[in-house]
Amino acid sequence: MVFNKLRRPKYTYQLFNLENIDRVEMTDTGDMINFIAEENSRLMFAEEQGSVIVAKLNRKGEIFVAQKIVLPMTEETDFDELLSNFYSKKYIAFDEAMFDEVVHSITNDDAVDLTISEKTLVEPEMPEDMKALVAANNVRESQTTAKHQGQPNAEMVELMAAFKQQQATIEDLKQTLKERDSRPNKPTVNEGQSEISVVVEPVATIVVDEPESSDEESPTSNLQVDTMIVEVKQAVSKRLSDYAKREQAKIDVEMVALDQRHKIPGQVKAVYEDKEVDAIHQATQQNMIKKDNDIAEENKRHEATLAQINAIAKQRLATETETIKAATKQRISQAVEAAYATQTKQLDQVLEGKLNELQLGQSKLNQALQANFENALATFNADHQKVMAVIEDKKTNANILPLNEHYQKAT
Repeated sequence: MVFNKLRRPKYTYQLFNLENIDRVEMTDTGDMINFIAEENSRLMFAEEQGSVIVAKLNRKGEIFVAQKIVLPMTEETDFDELLSNFYSKKYIAFDEAMFDEVVHSITNDDAVDLTISEKTLVEPEMPEDMKALVAANNVRESQTTAKHQGQPNAEMVELMAAFKQQQATIEDLKQTLKERDSRPNKPTVNEGQSEISVVVEPVATIVVDEPESSDEESPTSNLQVDTMIVEVKQAVSKRLSDYAKREQAKIDVEMVALDQRHKIPGQVKAVYEDKEVDAIHQATQQNMIKKDNDIAEENKRHEATLAQINAIAKQRLATETETIKAATKQRISQAVEAAYATQTKQLDQVLEGKLNELQLGQSKLNQALQANFENALATFNADHQKVMAVIEDKKTNANILPLNEHYQKAT
């Protein structure tokens, strides 16, 4: 429509400090809320986290509403209520420090009424029917196919031209009245009546006859002009009203054809069921990988623990073995010393007994030998005396036995 080409969006939406969230274009608050809700579902299925700062800007690029959102949130979260500040057309205070970059926000002095300060297109005031028609055509135009976009409605262009011409005509008539009021003495005119022609397309030409001038202005002249103004307004308003009714009827037919809301549950369900299947498949794969990794890590940890236990047990056994060997060696040494001492004592006692026995035997032997020796000595002495006597006798006898002969006899 012609009007839409003259307008710029009052507000724009931008995303800042994106973490695990993709940047998208959003045209209004509804789009923004739907986007946040979809991202919440995506992150919830993926078991991931993300955050973003959503900002609403005016035509000057000034931020007047901003909010940081950390996702995912619970399924019971009402995002429409959570983000209700973005429906506001006025400044809502926020902390600029949450932005990673420097942003230009509106000041409290400028935040009185954004809709008034943002007027960049001056348009003549339109009747209520015309406003309703414009709104209806905006809706209609947004839902038509691309081949119809950008093609102006010929009848609407004609009506707009008529409306603007009506406004110009009314202004001309008002100016004429002002000029009359400002002239105290009006010049006389010929009795022939001049005509003031007002042409409004597509409204039929309206001709107003100006009455004869006189020294005093006729009181009916102003009334005729006012009447003409009313008639022009009524004519244009009627045409606009008829056009609005026809357009409304067309819109109703188109809306019935375009209304596919009954298909939304099935379509949405199919989309989210596909997403659910993909998410479950992805979750299954991730869980299998995580399980295998956990098992491998646990096996490694188990093997390391077993090796550590074996090393500790081996070290403990070596230590205990050394301790046992040292204790055994000490016990052996002590036992040997004790046994040696005991046996030495026993041997001492045996030797003492033996010594006593020997001493006793010696005493007895000495006594026996002494008695026997005395007898033997006496016998020996007697025999020896006899031998000596023989020898003594032989000394005096010449018959001495030679030594060798004596030896042979002896042997």
